Amino acid sequence: MHKTKEEMINPVEVRVPFPGFYESILNKIIEDLGDNELEKAGGDEELTEAQQKELKELSWRRDFIDNTKAQHLIAMKYVELFIAMLQHLTGVDVRYSFLGMTSPREYNFVTDQVFIFIEYDDLLAVKAVIIDENLDAEARSMFTSRDGFMSFYDNTVEAWGPTDTWDHNQWYCVLTATETCDTHSDFVWSNFEWYYYDMDSIDLSECVDYDKMQQAVKEIKEAKDETQA
Repeated sequence: MHKTKEEMINPVEVRVPFPGFYESILNKIIEDLGDNELEKAGGDEELTEAQQKELKELSWRRDFIDNTKAQHLIAMKYVELFIAMLQHLTGVDVRYSFLGMTSPREYNFVTDQVFIFIEYDDLLAVKAVIIDENLDAEARSMFTSRDGFMSFYDNTVEAWGPTDTWDHNQWYCVLTATETCDTHSDFVWSNFEWYYYDMDSIDLSECVDYDKMQQAVKEIKEAKDETQA
C-alpha cells in the first residue's frame, strides 16, 4: 500500500533489490523509447546510408531524452512491482513510500541503488516469514569478507542486535532473503521476468524533448535534400 512518509507511523529507510541501469535490461526501456520516437519522427521517407547513420547516432546519444527523469519514473514503477511481488511472497500487506535512487559517479564497484520507506511493523512481519536458516545464509553470502571486499557488517544476524537499530543494508539483506519464501519455483529477485514485462504501462512521454528531436530529424532530412539537389 503506497503512502507518503508523513502518513506512516514508524517509517524505516530500506534499500531494495534493484538491478540498476548500467548495461541492464532497465536501460533498454530508455533505449527503446529513443528508437521508437525517432522512428515515428523519421516517417517512411527513405534516407541515404549517411543519413541513416546520423539517425542511428542521434538514437545512440538520445540527447532529446531526460535520462534522469526517465530513470526516476522507471525506478518508481519498479518499486511498485517489487512491493506487489514482496506481498505475494510473504503474504504481508506492506505499507511503503518511495524515497529515491542514488547513482555512482562511476560504475566500477556499485550500480544504482533504490531506497524506500517501509513501516517498521511490516518489516518485522516480513522478517518473521523468512526461515532463520535462510536469512542467516543470505547474511553470510552478503556480508562475509573476501578478496577485494571488506564487509563492515557481521555476517551473523544474531550479532546485529535489536531490529530497531538495523540500517538500510541489513533490511536489504532481509528483503533479498524473501526470495526463499517461494517454495513452488526457483524465484530470484535478479531474474528480470517478474517485473520487465509489466513496465509497458510507464508513460515516459514527459521525458522526451519532442521539439529538439524533431529539429534534429529535420536537419538530417534537409541535409539529404541538399545532397540530392
